[in-house]
Amino acid sequence: MRDWKLKFLALAIIIIIGIIVNIQLYNYSSERKTDDGSTIVVCVGKVISIDAGIAVGEPPTWTYPIDGQIITLRLLSGRFKGKEVFAANSFTGEYSDRVLRVGDKLYVNLKLRADNSFNE
Repeated sequence: MRDWKLKFLALAIIIIIGIIVNIQLYNYSSERKTDDGSTIVVCVGKVISIDAGIAVGEPPTWTYPIDGQIITLRLLSGRFKGKEVFAANSFTGEYSDRVLRVGDKLYVNLKLRADNSFNE
């Protein structure tokens, strides 16, 4: 009987730790300066729409062919929280290719211009 209670307590502690870590990672954001003076912002984004296939044109539809997915992300953390950005998920034919779905959460790297803005 005692072993059952210890296992249940250990499981409860692990679940609580997992919830705390998840909440902290959900709000994760960091910024750093590069050698060329630009700023890189790392934050969390959520996929809100996907355009699969090859796209050609000016942003937000891109300037070079992309064999993969064009995704729209809503930023969930950092100073650009709530903004929407476009990104490419190129497929290279490797085992590491990841097919994204609406609702997936990702870490996003934004390289800012000198005036601390980016292409939306």
